[in-house]
Amino acid sequence: MKSFSSSSMNSVNSGSRYSLLQAPKAVPEPEDDIVEFGYSRKDVILLCTLPLVGGYATYYGLQKFAGLNPIEAGNYVQVIFVFVLCVAWCGSYLFRVGTKNMTYTQQLKDYEEAVMEKRLAEMSDTEIEEILSSGKTPEEIYREEKKA
Repeated sequence: MKSFSSSSMNSVNSGSRYSLLQAPKAVPEPEDDIVEFGYSRKDVILLCTLPLVGGYATYYGLQKFAGLNPIEAGNYVQVIFVFVLCVAWCGSYLFRVGTKNMTYTQQLKDYEEAVMEKRLAEMSDTEIEEILSSGKTPEEIYREEKKA
């Protein structure tokens, strides 16, 4: 087996072909980034642990304070858990519908923006100046072109 010394490795790494194979250097992340709730590991662990702890607390609470046997307490906990999950899911769906933050509407918006950017790139400078001097908003121009 051939062994490589550090000097021979440096000469290999200095070549343009092999320099691409070097590991990328770590980029320090800015510490002032604010991440929305639910998008960090801590939040995911919290969101998974709370229902579990809540279920056990309800189960043992129903046994101790309501005097239910373990089978009845388990049934009540299951019904409560499924009801809360259904209400939460329906509520989140209705919220997304109300705020129009759904996948289809976002895809449609992205598509319309891409079409507008493509049309703008295809226009000459004089056409762009004419549109800007007309005083119309981009939405009005888009609607007029869509009708035609």
